Amino acid sequence: FGAIQMVSLRERRVVRRLSATPLSVWKLVGADMAFKVVVLLVSTAILIVTAVLVAQVKIKVENLPSLAAIVVLGGSAFLAIGFFLGAFAKTEQGFFAIAQIVTFPMLFLSGVFFPLDGMPDWIRPLITALPLTYLTDAVRQLMVGGAPINAMSINVAVLAVFLIGFLGLAGRFFKYE
Repeated sequence: FGAIQMVSLRERRVVRRLSATPLSVWKLVGADMAFKVVVLLVSTAILIVTAVLVAQVKIKVENLPSLAAIVVLGGSAFLAIGFFLGAFAKTEQGFFAIAQIVTFPMLFLSGVFFPLDGMPDWIRPLITALPLTYLTDAVRQLMVGGAPINAMSINVAVLAVFLIGFLGLAGRFFKYE
């Protein structure tokens, strides 16, 4: 959730000063998201190269363009969620607390660390509500040809809904102060 910088700028009243300029909220958030997506793509490339060279992970090279698209879509969706959460945080510490409450359950319930097959049935509805479940499934399918949990079209659609929905909510609740 890369919105911490925006929370920091708001806390230091830099964003308030920017509100006096012709820069719209959407341009400010869009520029910040674009920068972070570029950093995310570079980080992903470094991670993939390291995985191939050091851990000798066999990846599907023909899927790299699709993988880049999923990384951009998923990263943008999580940035939008971060901007939404950041709208309610008054300080950086407050944002960290809010982000951790959202992040930790997602990490443990989305198939990143533990296989979903072993999860109890009563928790399945929560698992299917987490955007990281769909991003993890899509990345696993594209990178190493992992067994799909969902069709790729479902993964893309869910991530797009999270992106559009939370970007709209972030714009609605964004505060200059």
